[in-house]
Amino acid sequence: MSLVLPDDTHHGRNYQLLENQKWNKVLWEIPHIIGTDDDRSPVTPDESHAPTYNYVTINFHAARAQARAAILLMKKDPILANYALRCAEEDWSFASESIRDMNMEIAGIALNASLTLYEATKDNKYKSAAFSYGDYILRCQQQDNLSEDVPLKGFFFQDAKRENIPFPRSLRYDEKYAVTGLVGLLQSFPESENVKKWESAIRLYAAYYIDISAYTDPYFMLPAGICDLNEARDYIEEAKVKNGIRLNERYYIRSFPVWTTDRGNSSAILSKGIGLAAIARYLNDRDLLNLSYRQFGWFLGLNPFNQSIMWGEGYRYQALYTPLSGNIVGAVPCGVHTKFNRDLPYWPSDNWHNPKEIWVDSTSDWLWLMNNFFN
Repeated sequence: MSLVLPDDTHHGRNYQLLENQKWNKVLWEIPHIIGTDDDRSPVTPDESHAPTYNYVTINFHAARAQARAAILLMKKDPILANYALRCAEEDWSFASESIRDMNMEIAGIALNASLTLYEATKDNKYKSAAFSYGDYILRCQQQDNLSEDVPLKGFFFQDAKRENIPFPRSLRYDEKYAVTGLVGLLQSFPESENVKKWESAIRLYAAYYIDISAYTDPYFMLPAGICDLNEARDYIEEAKVKNGIRLNERYYIRSFPVWTTDRGNSSAILSKGIGLAAIARYLNDRDLLNLSYRQFGWFLGLNPFNQSIMWGEGYRYQALYTPLSGNIVGAVPCGVHTKFNRDLPYWPSDNWHNPKEIWVDSTSDWLWLMNNFFN
């Protein structure tokens, strides 16, 4: 019996698997080989596996990362850089062709990918796309008072129809892409006729979070944002919204997301902090930069528990939920949550998922925010 390994690992090639049934099964389960079983993922409980496919946001994320790699590698390894750039352009095209229903999240991620590809190629099609995505984001923004009795503006709706404010249920918050994308437009095209519109949008966004962060004084933790009571799915969500800060009969400010199964506000805080830090650096606004910097304090012990949330750093940190890897210095968990329907922070000593579980989003967002203070 002989073991014949795949003879090529380049993108898109066919692979040979063994005739021997035992080894054939082993190779079928090996990760990182295109065409094997790890390329397939569950879709529903009734459908065990489904073929892989292009996914708009994932392809745009990949395009941005590959284009950035191409820029960084061009002098050190031009062959690898050119390969990365070809992959970036492929992924950007896959994503662009797959868009069916545009929304603010997609537009923000697409804008960042387009800006990075324009930087790498100077191809005007990416510039045109970036302008188009930027215009869409502006159409998603509330640029005048929400109502006569709610003098708040600057936040984003879910899409350009401006009918639904994103309801804060998720552990992931993607508004950072829209905000950093607008700042990227200002930095990349300072002579554009659109500069006043872009700058007005980021100033409105910054003013909104300066206003509502006062509700979490003295910690100035960035709140989850405005909740529309009409978007609550059941009486439990209604109760959670009403435990926020009442603005009028319909709108409330929640300091913490409206929990479903997932709990933790690390990404909510850090995503907003990333956007505010990018704006602060562009406007050279020290007070705004300080507000984004204060989010680090929340994690490292300047919180109601007088305890660091990050493991291995800060004051009185405790073990996190890491059953496979063990505790890792610098790990950031999903974050502080609330008890029952309240809108007050809750961080018990018991170690359980998912508030104390480590997700990629929170830890990588921490690094992204930190980059604004060491770059």
